[in-house]
Amino acid sequence: MDHEENIDPTPEGPGEGASEDMGADELGSSGADAAAAAGAATGEGPPGDKGPPGSDEPGDSSEPEEPKKRSPWVLIGLGALGVLLFGAVISALAGALAQEEISPTEPPGGANAFITIVQPGQGAVLPVPESIPIRGQAGGLFENNVVVQAFDSEGTLLAQEPTTVDASEPGGTGNWEVDMVIPVKPGTKGLIFANSTSPVDGGITASASVEVVYGEEIQAGSEIKIDQPKDGEVLDTNLPVTVSGTGQGLFENNVVVEAVAANGDVLVQEPTIMQTEEVGGAGTWSIDIRIPASGGELGSIRAFSTSPQDGSVVAEHRVGVFYGEETTPEPTAEPPPDTSAGIEDLLWSLKSLGGVDLVPDSTVTMDLTSGTVSGSAGCNTYSGSYELSGTSISFGPMATTRAACPEPPGLMEQENQYLTELQNVEAYSMQSDGLQMFGSASPVTLFYDSVVMGTVGFMQPLEIPSGSTLTVQLQDTSLQDVAAKVLGETVITDFTVIPIPFSVSYDPTAIDMRFTYSISARITDGAGNLIFINATAFNVITNGNPSVVEVIVEPI
Repeated sequence: MDHEENIDPTPEGPGEGASEDMGADELGSSGADAAAAAGAATGEGPPGDKGPPGSDEPGDSSEPEEPKKRSPWVLIGLGALGVLLFGAVISALAGALAQEEISPTEPPGGANAFITIVQPGQGAVLPVPESIPIRGQAGGLFENNVVVQAFDSEGTLLAQEPTTVDASEPGGTGNWEVDMVIPVKPGTKGLIFANSTSPVDGGITASASVEVVYGEEIQAGSEIKIDQPKDGEVLDTNLPVTVSGTGQGLFENNVVVEAVAANGDVLVQEPTIMQTEEVGGAGTWSIDIRIPASGGELGSIRAFSTSPQDGSVVAEHRVGVFYGEETTPEPTAEPPPDTSAGIEDLLWSLKSLGGVDLVPDSTVTMDLTSGTVSGSAGCNTYSGSYELSGTSISFGPMATTRAACPEPPGLMEQENQYLTELQNVEAYSMQSDGLQMFGSASPVTLFYDSVVMGTVGFMQPLEIPSGSTLTVQLQDTSLQDVAAKVLGETVITDFTVIPIPFSVSYDPTAIDMRFTYSISARITDGAGNLIFINATAFNVITNGNPSVVEVIVEPI
């Protein structure tokens, strides 16, 4: 029997009233219900409930069944339901796999990492060799690290400094800055490079760079500048005056310094050498000069350098100065301290006794220190007390050793006369030619030279060539880079006694207790060739140094 005309054209299908995540039991139940509904709609029941053909009553189940006819809408619904079930199973499996999969770790300095340089700008001229501030911004960096590097135009690394971004958390965005000192010749072109690297492979994760110039190139040329003294400064001419400055491009680094009076007269002129890394380069120079000028005089300090071709001045600088202050001392003002040597500062050697020269090859000395006098009387040593007040001096009883010296003839008589005359002394006078001591009722009785005494020896026994000459000098070595000034000299050709004794006399009024003095010893052969010299300085007289020294000379 054909019932298709009674089928509902809108049967309930699998998309209505059912979800995609339907379980297996629900799928079976729904399928059975859909089959029953389809059968009811066609007038056909399940097996055993259908009547015979042509009858509306239910038939016997034992009778042969007529083949069932399925509605196409039922088949469509079953197919769609199967598709939904397959999709639900695949979705569940995918969800389970997603829960078990390990999320990949984002590498440090990810896709959002960046660095920018805010200062200096592109093409900036940086003030080398001063400290240079370099600033910028960055974000997304591993541990907020930034490394700033300075390169020259050939890629040579000049300086490098690490810094960090001031972000609130690692990998955050913030500012960074660093101060760098870049050792490079002014005028050099280069690159400032900021970067951050990966901790995994060391690769650069973010970077920025700007091209710069490290300072302004110094133009070649001859220049001299006086930095000290300043223009208009008042100079203390009682002391050596330091003149210093800078320069560049000078032939063999030569600088000449002059002190000039107001009328143009050159008071003093001294050469010096500028200190540079290379000859003709830029550098500094300095020299101490003594200026013979009275207080209150107007003048100038001039520094210049000349051409080796024609001697013309190629660079110079001049500053105006005053040579000391012209002052009117106030009645209550104390005089400036006297720095000249006094009678107690020097060693004295007797030159004549009662107007008569000493016995040949005899030496009589006197040393005055803090109220005690001591020395050699010729044969014996002596010591005693003295009192000093202004130019008045008197001596107490003397104690002596008791040696007898028959040679040279007359030595003992001279010694007794000296010790007697010493008791009669009441006053003294120190002049450029020496020290005079006398009594009130007698003419000059004792006349001394100021001396430095000692011996010249050798590190080991050596033979001195015949015809050799020993020259011993007392020198003023107070000023550096200036030839020493000779205050006294003695020449010896007799080398019978080794070590060789010497005595150098000098002007006692030329000694300034602030200055430095030393002994120089040189031995030359008969042809005038230098064969021995003292390699070590032997300072004497001032600054706690003695007036008796043992000088050692070494072979050249």
